[in-house]
Amino acid sequence: MPRPNQLYLFLPGTKSEPNKYDDLLSMAAYAGYKTIGLSYDNTANLEKTCANSCGCYGPARRDVVSGTNLSSAVSVQAGDSITYRLYLLLKELHARDPLAGWDDFLSRDNHNQQIEFTDIDWDAIVVSGHSQGAGHAMVISKTEAVDGILLFDGGDDDCMSGVRTYAQWHDWPDIPSPRRAFIHDRPGFSVPAAFIAMEFGVTSSDFVSLDTTWPTSFEVATTSKAARPGCTAHGSMAYDGCMPDALGNEPATPADAYLFPFYVDWMCEVGS
Repeated sequence: MPRPNQLYLFLPGTKSEPNKYDDLLSMAAYAGYKTIGLSYDNTANLEKTCANSCGCYGPARRDVVSGTNLSSAVSVQAGDSITYRLYLLLKELHARDPLAGWDDFLSRDNHNQQIEFTDIDWDAIVVSGHSQGAGHAMVISKTEAVDGILLFDGGDDDCMSGVRTYAQWHDWPDIPSPRRAFIHDRPGFSVPAAFIAMEFGVTSSDFVSLDTTWPTSFEVATTSKAARPGCTAHGSMAYDGCMPDALGNEPATPADAYLFPFYVDWMCEVGS
């Protein structure tokens, strides 16, 4: 069913561009959304630059989202931030097709000649991302009410500072919104404490394996389907040519991807 007033915004992982995720973006379009895969400054590997400094991740991610200068761990020009690039892209899409409604997502623009995070109508947007991009999506959702959240093998910043096992930003208040996360099953997997802090579940048992049960009422699902040769398990959750087909070891297209029905189901669920 078309969703003309809803946008699916996808944020790629570290040093990745949206064209690595064409199949996943096609799934969102199939679910009826206006769909954007956004290029932004994702060159810094936060796991390396922040490492075990739990207080580093929140300011660094805010720099990437809004082009602020809160962290010395990253250096993001305002024009390369998620906010700035999304704003200009929506303006350009509206100029090219004025009747398509792209400017609806800028309904909060106060026209003060500055590009600001609050100019964007986030409550009409499902924010999504893979790896690093999933963490930025989650930070956006903790800053403004969004239409929904869909994460692919990311969203949690693990660290070890004193007794902490995850970054402080996970404890920022959660703004209610439908949220789902897909994670590749790892040996001894349990939902990370960061996911529980972000209200993806109450206990570490609040997840389901796609290999055995679907549909599911859980908000976190895992799969242990094998990636094709040359792909990592992490990449198999989202990269073109790496997502498994029903046999679990071949590159997949949206037509035969093992993950396709699960992803589309949750893309439909998270958007109100």
